Amino acid sequence: NNNTFFSKYIFSIGQDPARDFETLLKVDSNKKIHIHTSLLSAKDSKKFKITNGSYQKHNVSFSDSEIRTLYQESFAVIVPLKDVFQPSGYSVTLQAMACGKPVIITKTKGLWAPKIFKHKENCILVRPGSSLEIENAINYLDFSQSKYEEISENARKTAVKYFSLTQANNSTLEILEKI
Repeated sequence: NNNTFFSKYIFSIGQDPARDFETLLKVDSNKKIHIHTSLLSAKDSKKFKITNGSYQKHNVSFSDSEIRTLYQESFAVIVPLKDVFQPSGYSVTLQAMACGKPVIITKTKGLWAPKIFKHKENCILVRPGSSLEIENAINYLDFSQSKYEEISENARKTAVKYFSLTQANNSTLEILEKI
């Protein structure tokens, strides 16, 4: 995991219309931002790489294991969201955290686990529509390798503790026992 601190790219993925890629495209970072979505046109420039693909459209350009590698080799994962009540970014956030990646996620009205996500402990929360806060979050992680490693480790622990299959099975069993 230590070598990914020096990774040159940040990863963002998603197909959901609640994604705020417009704000993400305004971010100025010394790291290239790789966005994988069918919501934007493909492109590769100095600052952004946009690849297309979605499960719904059956034109996935990466396999699941390739996407896992993109998470694992990235510096961090950004989940930029519009300020909607609908829970969004759930699977990407958990996949990134399970890979031990720091997640920069928009704190929306619909944030699905507000008590679990702790700013600068197991993720970094940013205000909706703020490319500056995303830039500050990237710089914060880039500035301190020890803080980066602490957030990465806590992200992984959070994913295992609250969102593992065992946890999901136990909560399903609790529900079934109450019926």
